[in-house]
Amino acid sequence: MRHTLHEYVYNYGNVSVRVSWGDGPSDELAPGDSVYFRPLTEHAFSVEGDKEGSLVVVRVPGQLSDSAIDEFASFEASGRKRALGEYRQWF
Repeated sequence: MRHTLHEYVYNYGNVSVRVSWGDGPSDELAPGDSVYFRPLTEHAFSVEGDKEGSLVVVRVPGQLSDSAIDEFASFEASGRKRALGEYRQWF
């Protein structure tokens, strides 16, 4: 899954859950562990065999709204590169 929200996940169950993100890294989310995903981070959850995991997932909007993402996507490639590289006020 991938979305524009900040995501906080807590494993409140008794079963470990495998968490994978991006193009391959993965890790175990043991009972009592938590993880945070930045907006637009592709990620997935899985468990071994026929076990069932128990997660609490809280998604919180940030400064990246759908309209901001849509506007950014409309920029030319050079404009997107500049927008991502700016680190100080330009006006």
